[in-house]
Amino acid sequence: MKTYCINGTWCRYFIAGDVYVSKDGTVAGKPAYKGKGCKPLSIIKDEGKKYIQASKNNLVPVDLAVMICYCPPKPNDGKRYTINHKDGDLLNCAASNLEWVIQPYVHTAEDSFDIQRYDITVFKDGHVEQDGKTMTVYDSMFVEDLDLEVCIHPHINVPKPRSIYYQRIFIDDLMKRAGYVQGDDSVFKFPTILHIDYDMTNCAADNLLWVEYDDPRLNEYQSRIKEHKHKRNVELNPRKELPSNM
Repeated sequence: MKTYCINGTWCRYFIAGDVYVSKDGTVAGKPAYKGKGCKPLSIIKDEGKKYIQASKNNLVPVDLAVMICYCPPKPNDGKRYTINHKDGDLLNCAASNLEWVIQPYVHTAEDSFDIQRYDITVFKDGHVEQDGKTMTVYDSMFVEDLDLEVCIHPHINVPKPRSIYYQRIFIDDLMKRAGYVQGDDSVFKFPTILHIDYDMTNCAADNLLWVEYDDPRLNEYQSRIKEHKHKRNVELNPRKELPSNM
């Protein structure tokens, strides 16, 4: 790992942020143009955390940079981890104060959850609103290569920023993000969402459960999904011959 002495303090290079950082998280710098020296960078505080001001629009979390450069690597067991500050002080980013801990799934206590990125509100019963109006939930997409309308999981379409195109977002993913899936995905290596009643169209919070990918109930769920999709594909494509795998 590359090192550089900045103002008398040795720092290591955090490649993802293109910055150098000291072990105690108090000194930072950026490689100068064409590798000639190192430019000291400011460390700022924002919303109770510390960031390296790498550029006008690029803030690098100090704790992440220190963690990657000086602490043991994040466990590679498929679980979701986050950085814990042992003394509870988010401004203390010294390597000795940081550790990887499993990040539990955060549940939503409210009946609705706003997702500002898409300007939508997700509700506990699985429906989605925008500007107070219920959004249409789609269950199919047109596949040009097959010249068929194909059944897929329930989703909404939201406009892409500064684009004439739309982005498809599955309801399960929205419910996951909102915190409406029962259980805790952090205890599983390959967490998967199971619809308890085996109905993929029922996306209500009380029907969604985190399970491991090899949970035997998933076999039945996948079988029900296959049956539902075949029936729906027939309805969506009257008088058309469907491929054997549909």
